[in-house]
Amino acid sequence: FKSLIVSDYVEVLDEAAEKQFSAVSIELPNNMLYISFRGTDSSLVGWKEDLNMGFLRNVPSQIEAVKYLNKIAAKNNYKLVIGGHSKGGNLAIYAATFCNPKIQDRIISVYNNDGPGFCDKVVNSKQYEAILSRVHTYIPQTSIIGRLLNHKEETNILKSTQTGIMQHDLYSWQLVGKKFIRDELTNSSEFIDQTITN
Repeated sequence: FKSLIVSDYVEVLDEAAEKQFSAVSIELPNNMLYISFRGTDSSLVGWKEDLNMGFLRNVPSQIEAVKYLNKIAAKNNYKLVIGGHSKGGNLAIYAATFCNPKIQDRIISVYNNDGPGFCDKVVNSKQYEAILSRVHTYIPQTSIIGRLLNHKEETNILKSTQTGIMQHDLYSWQLVGKKFIRDELTNSSEFIDQTITN
């Protein structure tokens, strides 16, 4: 990664707004830019914002993610790849969904790594439908976080060396060469998802 240019790092922790947000941009070869959104940190504010996702249409970090994407993409004409893990994956999809339409046209792919979904209003919106074919979601076989709320995108299920909630650690996801090892959802993932949904 030594030749990649990393820029525009931001980190915001706002207790009053209940917002925990962080992002960075990485310039890739061939006039491409990867915008990476970080997931939840260890702060109480970050966890509270996660819980707020369960009943609010949007949370402050989602709005911040849209602003960040619009601001960074306006600086250049690069093709865009957007991604994140956990809440970062949710932010990546949200930003790609509600960004400026001209910027949305430049997005090649959106990578959601075990990130939660959205309320019905978001997944049923025209903007969400416009980006849906470019969203790639990856979850481990006993995913809990990545199955929360509503999803419409195709999901890739991966093998993990961990068990239960510890599979959320993407460093436990298994590869052969450059490809993930595919798997199926476990019975416990199905049971937990059904229980939470009910």
